[in-house]
Amino acid sequence: VSPNVDVREVAVSNSTGFAKLRIPRIKGLLSSIGQRDAWASIERSNAVVYSANVETDEIEVSTTTLDQIADAFPEVDFVKIDVEGHELAVLQGGQRLVGKSRTIFFIEIIKQQNSQAELIGDLFYPQGYKAYCCVNGSPVLLPTAAAFTDMLLDNVRDGVAVNNYFFVPPSRLGLFQSTAAPA
Repeated sequence: VSPNVDVREVAVSNSTGFAKLRIPRIKGLLSSIGQRDAWASIERSNAVVYSANVETDEIEVSTTTLDQIADAFPEVDFVKIDVEGHELAVLQGGQRLVGKSRTIFFIEIIKQQNSQAELIGDLFYPQGYKAYCCVNGSPVLLPTAAAFTDMLLDNVRDGVAVNNYFFVPPSRLGLFQSTAAPA
């Protein structure tokens, strides 16, 4: 493992403590190649994992916050979040990091897994962040929280599903502005 990577056995949330991680029992191709945990989640509003029709295994995991993890580093340039519907809680536990307006966030957000996904933009836009989605390999600027919400609810552009978003702070917008297409 690279010295720039810090691996921890902990779930990131909005508080420290413990949570139940639900791991779907997936039949078919994914389970045969060891990917049954691909949709595991601690998010109770995730209708996919917490459906009565989905068989799951459950384990207790410890939780921490994004701010607590970030405090261990002198600077955090980039954060990737892929937590199957628990994005809002992770970001609520990272408000100090978001407030520093220095970190680029790359977040997978699937509306069907997150009943409060629209609130994610409300954490970033007041801090001056801009959101971008990727369509056919190119960044597309979503200049307002309303534009982000519209894309999130529609989640298809040019026939391509849009589930991944960059949130870029004002100090680092130059990395994206020269290549971004308008929404």
